[in-house]
Amino acid sequence: MTLAEVVLKEFDSKGLFSQLRDRNFVLDEAEDFVRRLLRIDLEEISMAEKMGFLKEIWLLPFLASTYQERCILNGAGSAEYARFSAALFSAVENRIAEIVACFSD
Repeated sequence: MTLAEVVLKEFDSKGLFSQLRDRNFVLDEAEDFVRRLLRIDLEEISMAEKMGFLKEIWLLPFLASTYQERCILNGAGSAEYARFSAALFSAVENRIAEIVACFSD
């Protein structure tokens, strides 16, 4: 499974972003996704796979923010969702920076 496929899996019926779209925010699952995103080892993969991964992650913070109000209206804690959104933004920002740094090596 490619890194892009790992991210796209989160849009399947049981994936995190599918759940958010359905107004179902579960903090543990959201935090687990951010941890998985940060644990992915970018050292041993090709530049083409890194670019595919980048293509799939850059929009995730925006998508999370578009689902925020709907999830909060459905009972999610606003502080918890805000914490998740900030962690996701930071994780994506760090991963993008790592990939961009590969171009200067």
